[in-house]
Amino acid sequence: MARELSESQQQTQPAHDEIARRAYEIFLEQGCPNGHDVDHWLQAEAQLSSTQRQQSGSGRSQKSGTRQSQRKAA
Repeated sequence: MARELSESQQQTQPAHDEIARRAYEIFLEQGCPNGHDVDHWLQAEAQLSSTQRQQSGSGRSQKSGTRQSQRKAA
């Protein structure tokens, strides 16, 4: 049974290719150690998810700030 993600989960869930790319970068940064692929994947996923949450959160606060400015002007 396929589980559908809510819109907010989809926005904070990085794409598979993005995670793979970042995991490979981490692998290279750490000197290409063997046997840590899962660790690199999880670290990449956490970093990308955090970045996406911060970006989506800043977009929301900018929008609400604009609304507040418009209310004060009216």
